[in-house]
Amino acid sequence: MDVGEDRISKLPDPLVHHILSFLPTKTVVSTSILSKRWKNIWVSVPVLDFHNWEPPRIRSGHYDEYAITLETNNFMDFVERALVLRNMLNIHKFCLDCENGFFDHKRVNAWITTVMKCQVEDNMEDIKVKIDAPNLISFTFCDKLPEDFVVDSFPLLHDADLYYNYGDIESTFGPLSKFITKLCNVKLLKISGAYFKVEFSGKAKENTLTFDKVPHCLVCLKSFKIRKFNGYPKELEMVKFVLKHARVLEMVIMETSYTVENYMGVHNKKKNLKAKEEALNEKIRRQLGMSPWASTGCVIQFSSS
Repeated sequence: MDVGEDRISKLPDPLVHHILSFLPTKTVVSTSILSKRWKNIWVSVPVLDFHNWEPPRIRSGHYDEYAITLETNNFMDFVERALVLRNMLNIHKFCLDCENGFFDHKRVNAWITTVMKCQVEDNMEDIKVKIDAPNLISFTFCDKLPEDFVVDSFPLLHDADLYYNYGDIESTFGPLSKFITKLCNVKLLKISGAYFKVEFSGKAKENTLTFDKVPHCLVCLKSFKIRKFNGYPKELEMVKFVLKHARVLEMVIMETSYTVENYMGVHNKKKNLKAKEEALNEKIRRQLGMSPWASTGCVIQFSSS
């Protein structure tokens, strides 16, 4: 056998497709530089595997929101090009992870629609979620609640920690409102600001997060914490709502995560970052103080995330 002989290129296309189907799509696409014969062969591989992708900065432990957003958008463009270039060829299997919170879920839904039209053979059907835990005392949830989930009341639940980071504007607030109304005796309620940062940046409708009546959990709520608070108007409305109706509330903790845009409202350029943060905290404290409080003994605390 000659040294360096390219034997794999002599294999028939179906066998090459089968071999490549075990590799991530990004790796499969990279084979297009091998030769003219390999230039377009990846397009007809019946498996599209975008599983376990995440921006390099998240993998390395660094967190640059702008860079991660840019890399995620580039990845979404890559997925769409892969689907378009296939020209509706049949797909046997489609794998995708999109859990970093920066994906455009409308684009993801469009991909799924396209894949289903390509007669995908391996897919996961919608799953309805039912939560029935009358004796549950503590509850932590870090994901997107499905719109059609079924939940009973939690009469013994003492603390609820919701890190609700995923979902588009239209699908976020209905499930969240539905869940909160089922909390009747909770003493400690934590809601992540990760989704507030996305959903309350001037894009949400005025009535997106609404309740037909005041949630019963506010009657006995003693502590309320909101994480990654940016000071958006809708975030303030949420805090004001809690202050207005929580009669035994003792403490509101606001874990701030201010952005450059926040500091633009602080006009003293001589102030250092810490001083600017304190000025913003005091401004927010004054705004909240102008609203009605059901609990006269409540204290507001700020902390940096």
